Amino acid sequence: MREIKMPAFMKDARNTKAHSMWREMAIFILLYVISIFVEAMAMVPGLLVYIASRPDAASWFERAGSSDVTGDIESELFSNRQL
Repeated sequence: MREIKMPAFMKDARNTKAHSMWREMAIFILLYVISIFVEAMAMVPGLLVYIASRPDAASWFERAGSSDVTGDIESELFSNRQL
């Protein structure tokens, strides 16, 4: 059977010390977490512009700080329901 010829860079890579799989995975996870954080931080200016452009944005914050907000979703869903 004919032997497959390897390119020169593959022969050179065989002679060098290879990276650890665990180190590669740790680098990947670290970069992934950093990219999620950077993506979230990149959205903040756009969200601030969106909130500032809405005339009813102040009412969002007033409702969030009011004491009549119970957070009970079931009472809101079924309060208008007729039995």
